[in-house]
Amino acid sequence: MISRLLFENALLAIVCWAPLQLILMIHWSRTRTQTSTRVFWIGAALLPLLLVLQAVVTTQREELIAYCESLASYAEAGDVMAISRSLDTNFLAGSLDKEGFVDRTKSTLTRFDITDARVRDFDIAFDDDGVATVEVTASGLVPSSSYLDRIMARLKLTVTKRGERWFMTKLEVLPSQLSPIQSMNELLR
Repeated sequence: MISRLLFENALLAIVCWAPLQLILMIHWSRTRTQTSTRVFWIGAALLPLLLVLQAVVTTQREELIAYCESLASYAEAGDVMAISRSLDTNFLAGSLDKEGFVDRTKSTLTRFDITDARVRDFDIAFDDDGVATVEVTASGLVPSSSYLDRIMARLKLTVTKRGERWFMTKLEVLPSQLSPIQSMNELLR
């Protein structure tokens, strides 16, 4: 929560900063001491500093969201090789290893022209070994016989960071009442 406040969400930072700064301003206006003046101006300087810090620092959570967004754009572009480069050598998706998953993905993306691929509703957890679990809702428009269907799936990605890059080690399809896709076979039909 602290990293999201400090580094990811400018609106949340402003909402937390504004009441505190208002209290400092009221205190300063009533006391007019040298200490209250300094504290007020330090508080006023913190917001621009915090906003610059947010622009400069990229958190692991932000990296993972960008990673998932890149996977969605690769799927939309039909770029199976880019998807393959994003997978760990020991990758597993249900009963499929990396090679089997890449083959099925290539077959699926050849048959279906996915457009407007999106990811949202991120739930990201980190463990002590540098492994992250990302639960995300992925969706895209898939042409049907006479119209476009928005197909949605709730996915669980297990990812690990090597150097500066994230690699997916495992992919699971999570059951969802709102999605017709309930298994890996339905995802890669």
